[in-house]
Amino acid sequence: MSYPIKLNFSRLLRLSVIGLAAGAALFAFSQGLERLLGFFFASDSSTHPLVSLTAQAKSFREFLVPFFIGAVLVPVSEELYYRGLAYPVFKKHWGLIVGLIIHGLFFAVFHFNAVWVTEIVLVAVALALIYEFTGSLIPGVIAHAVVNGMRLLMVYFSY
Repeated sequence: MSYPIKLNFSRLLRLSVIGLAAGAALFAFSQGLERLLGFFFASDSSTHPLVSLTAQAKSFREFLVPFFIGAVLVPVSEELYYRGLAYPVFKKHWGLIVGLIIHGLFFAVFHFNAVWVTEIVLVAVALALIYEFTGSLIPGVIAHAVVNGMRLLMVYFSY
């Protein structure tokens, strides 16, 4: 399996804009879904290590480490693994629809929160569809970074 890199400035710009727009939409969607599910299930997001590190940050400087991890390292590594490696295998073996669902469940299993399963599965499916339609991991990385970064900013500024 080869992965040619076909990037020029205009394609990179287009993929970046798609990623930013998708990230904003996914963030709004996930926040709304989280609030809706919060009416039915008790959830404590502070159990996530990056959320607790962010909440404990006493200065902006202390916030930068969990922010860098959550908004840069995690999106890059998760998109490479889940969308770049795992999703194509699921799609190859089970087809597009079942592959998307299995991939979403696989992604959710590693996010350690039973209450967030619905939200995480839907976001994972959306990120895989972004990859499917663009043929690139770049918009997914950017969208994932926007979602994680905005969540961490909300936590930091609420404490």
